Amino acid sequence: MPPGDRWGNSAPAAPRRTERFSDWAGIPLLDRAQINGFAELVKEQDAGPVADVGSGPGHVTAALHALGIPVFGVDVSPRMVELARRAHPDLRFHVGSIRRSQSSTAS
Repeated sequence: MPPGDRWGNSAPAAPRRTERFSDWAGIPLLDRAQINGFAELVKEQDAGPVADVGSGPGHVTAALHALGIPVFGVDVSPRMVELARRAHPDLRFHVGSIRRSQSSTAS
């Protein structure tokens, strides 16, 4: 079974999560603080682009983008990527696995 099927077909609550986290105010306060801190580090080190691995519906990807970070999302679930693309059409989201990326670059 492809990894995306395991998550993509079992995400009936995904649209509700996407709505809840579709804007900055829906992200819990501690998470917002961590996102801000991470964005500051990326800017200080002039690093980027950033991959939001396990991006789900794209709320963190969108928050980082709003903070001026060059970012794209990657998720194993085609359904999550579909929801992220719909919620954030101006951002890039890809179906994929970090494990596959590591194994293809390690050899």
